[in-house]
Amino acid sequence: MKIKIFLMLAILLPKVSSSQEMIREVYEEPSSFSMARLDNLEKNWVVYNENADYSSFGLIDTSGIYAQFVRTQQHIHVKDMLVLADTLYFCGSMYDCSSKTDIGVMGRFTISEIKYSPSTMTVKYMPFEEFKVLKKMDRYDMNGCKHVVMVGTGQDGKDYLVDAYTQNNPLAPNPNAWYRAWAYMPNIDAVFDDIAVAYSKVVVSARIENQMEVQLCFIAPNPLITGPFFNTSVIDMVKVPGEPTDRVLLQHVDKDTVFAIYRRGPYLDICKFVGEDNNFSIRIPILHTSGYFPEFFILKDVCIDKNRDEFSILLTKVYYTTPFHQIYHIPSSLFPSGGSVDGHEYNLSTPLHTPMTLCGGINHETVSMGRLLESLSLGRVKNSLFGSCTTQLSAEAGERDGSLKPIEKNIVKTIESAEYKEMSVLETKRGVSPVCDEY
Repeated sequence: MKIKIFLMLAILLPKVSSSQEMIREVYEEPSSFSMARLDNLEKNWVVYNENADYSSFGLIDTSGIYAQFVRTQQHIHVKDMLVLADTLYFCGSMYDCSSKTDIGVMGRFTISEIKYSPSTMTVKYMPFEEFKVLKKMDRYDMNGCKHVVMVGTGQDGKDYLVDAYTQNNPLAPNPNAWYRAWAYMPNIDAVFDDIAVAYSKVVVSARIENQMEVQLCFIAPNPLITGPFFNTSVIDMVKVPGEPTDRVLLQHVDKDTVFAIYRRGPYLDICKFVGEDNNFSIRIPILHTSGYFPEFFILKDVCIDKNRDEFSILLTKVYYTTPFHQIYHIPSSLFPSGGSVDGHEYNLSTPLHTPMTLCGGINHETVSMGRLLESLSLGRVKNSLFGSCTTQLSAEAGERDGSLKPIEKNIVKTIESAEYKEMSVLETKRGVSPVCDEY
């Protein structure tokens, strides 16, 4: 109740504290999904929003002073985005008229064009007809070759490693040409949940053995200026502790350090891998193990702040029939000592911000994109200043697992040349107004 009262007062009485701020952008219909990524400037966000009949991209700041949106001519279901300098890359799916089915898509556009030339802006996209969807993405550059690495599900139902790469090196055989490549592991029913680049390795989380076992796949990137990232390496697989209840998300933090985050029973498990070594694990109790009403939770999203020393985790917890959206803030310093974890919560039963995805900010901030009634909303929180929104949780450090010898797996790969297509956009004027400004 204290949380509900605080959030209601936050809307009615801005400038009350210095913990949160939210904006909203009014739509004619409710948003079904939204996502944001941090632009180069503080309080400046590249936004994706999906509605029933169209998709839009925007550039906004949390002051509510500036907002510009464009609508795509074709409906794109974006699953992940990343910002590289002045370019936004995205992956997901779109409807293909010739095959009359959804196909995978990866695309990009110049961010500054939203602000300065929306009337002439285009979105470049690369169809992957062999795929139903491309789910998660990351990128790296090596020896003049740019790689956008992804995981996706093919039309055959298998999950694949995917690479869209360009040899932007004048010494390459076909400089600036783009190629598509994908690979799978034969005889393993792997479901790939996430992908992260940790300097010397590309890391992929995989559920195998009927999705009852989690393996992290470590792949040394191809050092040559030709070929996909998996072209010269076998896959080293290392098992993570326990059995997951749902998908496994990854967060690259520093150098060769990757965190694997997943749900296991009533706990949220977080495993720290340094290289291929499971360095330490903690588990955070999320559910009460006794009580009359049933409880469950879903791991929705993970992000890290720009300092790369604190990441946030978005969960949807359901008690009886009431959903609660909880965001936990995990300092890297918790490993290996354990300790208390801060968090805050949004209750869906009140007409307030409903977070759908997360985006890291600057100086220990967390930004969540979501919906407020029939509006797009963005909530920005200073992780150490929740006010009455703070929920103190206890994280107990688990014992370090024994050394696990990596298992080597071969892959089967396909490589094809590729070309970007272009899609024009429509400029749209939207009114953005602060909901609360307490930051």
